[in-house]
Amino acid sequence: MIIGICGISQSGKSTLTRWLKKELSSAGLEVKVFEMDHYTVKKEQIPRVKDRLDWEHPDSIDWDRLTTQIKKSTVDVILVEGIFAFDHRISPLYSKKVLIELDKETFLRRRQSEIRWGEEPSWYLEHVWKTNQALIKLATPDLRLMFDGTDNVKRVMDMITPHLSAKRPTHGSIST
Repeated sequence: MIIGICGISQSGKSTLTRWLKKELSSAGLEVKVFEMDHYTVKKEQIPRVKDRLDWEHPDSIDWDRLTTQIKKSTVDVILVEGIFAFDHRISPLYSKKVLIELDKETFLRRRQSEIRWGEEPSWYLEHVWKTNQALIKLATPDLRLMFDGTDNVKRVMDMITPHLSAKRPTHGSIST
C-alpha cells in the first residue's frame, strides 16, 4: 500500500506521517517514509521566482529518483509526504491520498516562524499560498482534514485499515 500525504508547508504532513508510521509499525507492518524534501534537485536547478529559489515549484523535485526509490521499496506500507505529493508524476502510484488543509492565517503564522530559509518576504509567502491553492484545486484526495492532532491519525487509520490484511501482507499482495 502506498499512501500520499499532501498539504501546504507547515500544515502537519511530517507530524501526521511520523504518527502514522508509529501506528502502522506497532501493528506489525514494515513502513518506509519518503519525504519529498529529501528528493530535491541540485540548488542550481531549482527554479527562481524574482530573487529567490522557488522550493515551492514542482521542478524542484527529482521525480525520477523519487519514483524509482518508491518502486524499488518492498515494505508493507509506503508513506510519501510533501507539498507536491499529488503531482501527476507520482499520484498514480498511490492506494490512498490524504490532503491536509490549512487556513491562510495559520499558514502565515507558522511559516513566518520557520527559520530554515531565513526571513521570507511577504510577497513570497503569498506566492507559496497561491501556488498551493492552485494545486489543491486539482487534488482528488480520499480524505481531507485539518491537522489538529491524534484524532486525524485515527481517521486516516480508519480509512486505510480495510485495505490492510489482518495479517502482515507479503509484498506480492500489496495493492499499488
